[in-house]
Amino acid sequence: MDLSKYLPTAELQAEFEEYRNLKTDEERSVFQQKRQQRFSEKTDEEKAAYIESSNAGLNNAVSGAENLIETVNLGEVSNMISVAYIAKNYFGKTRQWLYQRLNGYTVNGKPAKFTDDERVRLREALRDISSRIKQTSFEIA
Repeated sequence: MDLSKYLPTAELQAEFEEYRNLKTDEERSVFQQKRQQRFSEKTDEEKAAYIESSNAGLNNAVSGAENLIETVNLGEVSNMISVAYIAKNYFGKTRQWLYQRLNGYTVNGKPAKFTDDERVRLREALRDISSRIKQTSFEIA
């Protein structure tokens, strides 16, 4: 698995690999102390670059987690309902557009994701469809 999106520098990747191989709390504590020592020895510019890289990786991880949560939350529902119908009727887009956002596919070099307004629209679309299905079920004799 390519982790460069989450660990954008060789230093962060090396730290991750080192940390991942630690077995005990004591080893992790020593690792953190050494890491803090290395950080304190950096220049202000190096510290700023390290923090910026760390934040970029964290933001990518959060974004990836949000996309995963959206996909998992839909689960089987996306197989039960027409994604094409939702995309067309609630967003005025193609099913590919919706699948890109549901699955976090890379589009134009960036992971596709919903805006906050689109998340609200998707939630309202699912509620509307649910209500329509429920109403239809009551009408069946």
